[in-house]
Amino acid sequence: MKTLLVVSILLSSTVLPAIPLASAHGVCGGLQSTYVHTLYPTLSKQSVKTGEDFTITGNVTAFTGNDLKGQLLLQTEQGSNGRFVITSVTPTGGMLDIPGNSVIPYSITVKPLLPGNYYVAAGINLVGIDKSLINNGCPTAPDIAVTGTPMCAQGMVAVSKAEDGSIFCIKSGDAQNIVQRGWASKIVPSVPIAETLQEGNKTSSDALKLLLSTNSTVIKPNQTLGIDITLNNTSSSVLVKDAQNNWPMQGLSMGPCQFDPVGVGVYGGNYAIENITNARPLQLYQNGTYNCPAFAGIDRYIFEPSGDKAVLENSNGNSTGEVKYHTSFDGFYTGNGFVPPDVGVYTILADDEWGHLAIQHFTVALTQNVSAVSNLIPVINTNFTINYNLTGNNKLLDANMSKQSNSLILSLGTTSNGTLTVSIPRTLLDSKSAYSNQDTQFIILVDKQEVKYIETTSIDARTLTIPFELGAKKIEITAPVNI
Repeated sequence: MKTLLVVSILLSSTVLPAIPLASAHGVCGGLQSTYVHTLYPTLSKQSVKTGEDFTITGNVTAFTGNDLKGQLLLQTEQGSNGRFVITSVTPTGGMLDIPGNSVIPYSITVKPLLPGNYYVAAGINLVGIDKSLINNGCPTAPDIAVTGTPMCAQGMVAVSKAEDGSIFCIKSGDAQNIVQRGWASKIVPSVPIAETLQEGNKTSSDALKLLLSTNSTVIKPNQTLGIDITLNNTSSSVLVKDAQNNWPMQGLSMGPCQFDPVGVGVYGGNYAIENITNARPLQLYQNGTYNCPAFAGIDRYIFEPSGDKAVLENSNGNSTGEVKYHTSFDGFYTGNGFVPPDVGVYTILADDEWGHLAIQHFTVALTQNVSAVSNLIPVINTNFTINYNLTGNNKLLDANMSKQSNSLILSLGTTSNGTLTVSIPRTLLDSKSAYSNQDTQFIILVDKQEVKYIETTSIDARTLTIPFELGAKKIEITAPVNI
């Protein structure tokens, strides 16, 4: 079904003779050519999705010597209310001063809310004429196709009219009734109109956030780590994201058949976003030929406010659900086949097609009881002895307390990646808030690079599990706030 979209100009003049009314169809001359016309408008796009702007531009041409004044308006054959939103008008405010025999440019930027095919034309609403003169029959009028998920006001839902399939928004309480009566064939998925529609293709600082989480931070070599990746709309408005190909990393995916808007990789070692491009992800699936199903791909995601629920649009139809993906890690493939992970620290990196990155770390240890310690070493410059445990064949060479920097410095001899678990008496080193006396975090550097760690606490001690890589020589544990 095609609907007429009309840009109407309300004109006022001190002297306007009486003129016959124009019919609603086929108006291309007559009154319009006597005073002004707005024929041959152009559109910035020939097809758009709901919530996506397009712009109508053209000229108001005056055929009279009288000075006129006009107001740019938006009309459709079925009425623009609920179908379109005007987002901007040039001149500002839509008021036009039209000197006699002049040509005045105009533009109106419009956001469609309901799918359909619309003729776009211009018309004139003259003061002193009972009805608007609507130019809705000219063959020069361009038309625009609007597709996508309907957008309805709060408390309303979209329905498909049984007669012709056109989409209307009605009160949610009336929807089922008119379907049962046969006026509408069905209720169709829709999203609420927010005061501000956040449109896609924004930078990584936009309202869409890529979230990465795991079901544990420490696993044994024979255990499976659960990994969840979520796309979340953090704003209180509807968020529209068109599909992109702006992947910040190459080679990350959710599997051999990649259809999802996110990817994930697991790396052996402790990396940050700044240096992970120098590393290569572990191979999570076996090389081979995979029969991937045909999939049209998602064209657009329309996120509901404040959450991960969205309408997913593609050429085969729309669906609604959480934009959340799950995978697991229990090993990787090498030339020798599938192998479980060795003890040490690992990095998980997730990315999405809009350029976001998220990073997480976990440790593979022989025990998940990170507070378990079995060895003793004296601390130089003190009367203390600390308990510790190391994974692999790595060694703790010495422990030294620096009173100047308020740091415990541990020297390592490493033969592999691993973790150090050390129990530090609070009377030796502690970090607390000067205001609340609550524990605050230590700063831990491995060869001058800050790392994340796992901690358990007791009244007498703080036990830290610290990951390190092959070649690490020194771990420095600093209390930034002295007790």
